[in-house]
Amino acid sequence: MNTWAAIVAATPSGIIGDSSGLLWNLPEDMRHFRETTTGHIVIMGRKTYESIGRPLPNRINIVLSNCPNKFVSSNPSVIYTTLSELDHVVSTNRDENENHKVFVIGGKEIYELLIDRVTEVYLTTVYLDPPDVSKCPGLVSLSPEFMDKISKEFGRETIIQPRTASKRIGIEYGIVLLDKL
Repeated sequence: MNTWAAIVAATPSGIIGDSSGLLWNLPEDMRHFRETTTGHIVIMGRKTYESIGRPLPNRINIVLSNCPNKFVSSNPSVIYTTLSELDHVVSTNRDENENHKVFVIGGKEIYELLIDRVTEVYLTTVYLDPPDVSKCPGLVSLSPEFMDKISKEFGRETIIQPRTASKRIGIEYGIVLLDKL
């Protein structure tokens, strides 16, 4: 049985990006994401996949879509599927390695659809002043219900990176691993 984990970067208020992708380019978090997810299955929505612009290397890329037949990939590491077929696709593509994980990597709808399958959350908190939402209509935030679920159901915390400033860009961030209670 595979461990399901979510890996997410958000501000304390739950902002994860805007309609074009992330609001920040935090090299340390990108390195953490790459090192944590390489060799595993990553699940994302179609919009997230399109914002990345290419398959993530050394990972099975599962892209959820309501209409997967509309999309074709010549890359065997990219699989389009529906939510109803997800378990079958994961089991068909899982590694025999017991340490193999399935990472939910976004976006908002995918996090919220799959949170009940997740037993670990890798959470990078990016300490940015929240923009005035009225001036940024394209902001994407995790729902208050999702954030509440994380705080209530995932209580055992392991600090991966204490709050610190990025050496390259100065933005403060911290990374924790939260285990389901």
